Amino acid sequence: MSKYLTRTMLPFFFGALGIFFVIIFMQQFVRFFNMALIYGINFWWIGKVVLSLVPNILSISMPLAFQIAILLSLTSLNENGEIMALRQSGFSFKEISKPFFKAAVFTTIFLLVLYNFLSPIGYRQIQNAKHEIRSKISKVILEPRSLVNIAGWKFYAEEIDEINEQQNYIKDVFLASQMKNSNVKINAPDGTIDLTENAINILLNDGEVQRVDKDLNKTIIAKFNKYKITIPLFRKVGERTVKIREKTIFQLAAAIKANGLNKEKTNEYKTELSVRQVFALSPIIFFLLSVPIGFLLPKKSKGFGMVLSIGILFSFYMLMALGISIGKNVSFLAYIAPYLPIFVGMGGSVILWKKLKI
Repeated sequence: MSKYLTRTMLPFFFGALGIFFVIIFMQQFVRFFNMALIYGINFWWIGKVVLSLVPNILSISMPLAFQIAILLSLTSLNENGEIMALRQSGFSFKEISKPFFKAAVFTTIFLLVLYNFLSPIGYRQIQNAKHEIRSKISKVILEPRSLVNIAGWKFYAEEIDEINEQQNYIKDVFLASQMKNSNVKINAPDGTIDLTENAINILLNDGEVQRVDKDLNKTIIAKFNKYKITIPLFRKVGERTVKIREKTIFQLAAAIKANGLNKEKTNEYKTELSVRQVFALSPIIFFLLSVPIGFLLPKKSKGFGMVLSIGILFSFYMLMALGISIGKNVSFLAYIAPYLPIFVGMGGSVILWKKLKI
């Protein structure tokens, strides 16, 4: 019986999980794919970000899928008369619900690992990847007779790879610095250019350098036979601020214990720590609410079961939002307030289980 009930629930669970996962995944994938196109990042970067997304998407979609699966499987069994058959065979409501409880416990354990460790690590990798591409100039397009801005320099070449069929050949080259405290202009009849992953290397022949010295109010001009300039393809974007979602449960606890945070940040850290545990415990609450509802619903109520699932999910997340708001604003409730949906859910489940007369 236990195996049969589990097999009844699994298709609903994996079906709902797949739908939620694909919807959330595609939304995030399109966003990062567009970012990669804008910055000219290769597909390896996209693959790395996509893998880092998996724990975060699972942590969001698994509680939703579990709630829908448990209520739909019970309403399906009830509609087919299997619950009544099991009851007449001597099985109690507790015995029938045991496999669903085991599934809730297993899902909760998995979510505890996701929310407290894997999701923060994955989110940190995503933020590091985004910071990396913002600091790197990865998309450089050089065209003849076009003035291009590259990392603080203006670059112009009358011809590129058009004379003598020489690779990376450039003709009638002009470079001007756009950086502060630097007024340098370089002209050359020809040269070569080499574009690497980290820099642009330009070698010019028989040209001229002009530099304006503002202190002496003079312009210095120098002739050269060979002049090499390297333009790094990096921007100065500063240090990245580590977000609270990137911290594991141990890092959150250590930051709170260190007493180095102001009152507002302390409340935020305490609330975040509790919120993760509440989300992980949500399958058990969904089990306590959905199982008695599934037993009490009349036959041919599968559609109504779906509506109830959405209602339970909506109520849970609304109470969660209320608890988070209270926790962030009231210091002594920072740890407790996020558990509001747990307390309400347990109270509601007591009433529902009593109606079953267990």
